[in-house]
Amino acid sequence: MNEINNPESVGLVFNLMARYADGKSENEFDRAVGAALGNDPTVKQTVRQLVEAVRKKPEVMRLLPKEVSENPTHLFQVDNYQTAFRKLHVSFKTRNRDNNGNADERDDHPPHLEARSGANTPDIRIFYRGLKCVTETSDGSASDEPYLITSVVDSNWHVHTVKHPFSEESYTDVDAGEKRVGPEIAIYNGKAQDLTLIGVMMEHDFGDPNHFRGAIDSAVKTAAAALKIGTGISIPGVITDLLADIINLFFGAEDDTIGSAYRTCEKANLIAWSKAPLKTKEKETFFGKEMEMPAAMGYHFRTWHNGDGGAYRAYYRVKEGN
Repeated sequence: MNEINNPESVGLVFNLMARYADGKSENEFDRAVGAALGNDPTVKQTVRQLVEAVRKKPEVMRLLPKEVSENPTHLFQVDNYQTAFRKLHVSFKTRNRDNNGNADERDDHPPHLEARSGANTPDIRIFYRGLKCVTETSDGSASDEPYLITSVVDSNWHVHTVKHPFSEESYTDVDAGEKRVGPEIAIYNGKAQDLTLIGVMMEHDFGDPNHFRGAIDSAVKTAAAALKIGTGISIPGVITDLLADIINLFFGAEDDTIGSAYRTCEKANLIAWSKAPLKTKEKETFFGKEMEMPAAMGYHFRTWHNGDGGAYRAYYRVKEGN
């Protein structure tokens, strides 16, 4: 990796994680991160291990601001955090003002839903349904052993992280063209609102999937807590830029990360999906020609994960009620 888009903000998130692991609580950002991560010794140990792993990678540390790379637990002034995260927010708004999403997301756009005056905001649940291997990774093994870690950030900056399959370390013996359905599990349960979904697809070669789940959960919670107090905004879409850098920088070389996906799901779209039937068709490309084929499984929207020579899709559905 030669560069990151938001080195100042990423460096400050890493700084806050290092300070949390070291038991620091000297300003409002320390306290916000402490409240988000809690006092569980297991969580603190996971964060400490992540910080130490990153510090052992000079190619990563050199990308962070000098003050952080030289002293990860450096005490910055509150203004430093606020300025960095506000700049990130302004940059995100400017870049996304006229952005209608990529072609894959537009393909999953829900049907138009007429707004009803005075309508109550419904409860919804988002379910992970399964995955499909489009292309195997190039690690030389006969088949893949993928797993997916999802984190959902809501408009109040609450974070919920799940590893899939939740009951096993990973899926096993996955070949190109194959799918794995479930175990289906809710990754969000609450009021319909603007949400950001982060999905990290990994190949299980060496590391502990549950450790990576905990590490990613802690990194997302730290970033969410810092952005909440640093910007005061309630729309979590801005977190996508920051998390893209964090995931690529901190986890990109771990356990053969296949690919990360970041998707903002607007409240209106979630409500529309919850009232729509599952899609049963999806586009496939054969010899350069795009064709509509039966979907690997019924879905409302998908995420795409490409890297390490592999390509995967993950499938989700939205249901009204709790």
